[in-house]
Formats: sequence, structure tokens, C-alpha cells
Amino acid sequence: MANRGHLGDGKTETEWDMLQRTIGAFRDEDGSIAIDEEKLGNFVEEVAKNIDPLEYKSLEQLDELEDDEDEEILNIYRKKRIEEMKAQATKNKFGELYYIQAPDWKQQVTEVKDAYVVVLLWLRG
Repeated sequence: MANRGHLGDGKTETEWDMLQRTIGAFRDEDGSIAIDEEKLGNFVEEVAKNIDPLEYKSLEQLDELEDDEDEEILNIYRKKRIEEMKAQATKNKFGELYYIQAPDWKQQVTEVKDAYVVVLLWLRG
């Protein structure tokens, strides 16, 4: 380890000592280490931000992660599509139902080309 400076008690400060000071770990008079929780938490967060979790993965591990991601995306899409299909199934399936009179018969039934027409005939009485 490289020497970085001198401590007040005449000892040489090392990189380890500097790191300990950075995270707030100091030796008490009895020799135990007192840690500043806030500084330690900030240090851990800072280090975690700079770490790339994929950096040291092998190609095989990366392929596994990719497969897992693909599967997860497909599951999300599958669930979304099932919900869409259920919503569509609950909607009115047969279009419109309306009454027509004799004068409207030709236009509403005979001349329709882009739809199927189902007719129910009855006499009032």
C-alpha cells in the first residue's frame, strides 16, 4: 500500500486508513471502531452507482439473462393480450339490434353488402 501522509501520532497513513476515514470509521480510545452510519451509507450508495453488474459476466451468463428478459417480456405481453381478449369477449358480439318498418326493408336488408343481416319477422296482434 502506498503511503499517503502522517497521522498525528507519528504513524504513516495508508490508503486503508484514508478509506476508513472516508466512510467514517474511526478508532476509539479503547481500540474499537466507531462507524458513522450516514457516511457509510452514502459511500455504499456511491460505490453501487459505479458498478456495472454485467461487466464480469461470461457470455453464457449473459445469454441466460437475455433469455430470462425475453421470457419476462413475453409473459407481460401474454397477460396484456389475454386481458384485451377477455375485454373483447365481454363486449356486444352481434352489432346492433333495431326495428325497421316495411318502407325501410329494401335499404336496411336487401341492399346491405358489407354485413350479415338476421331478420326476425312477426305480426303484432
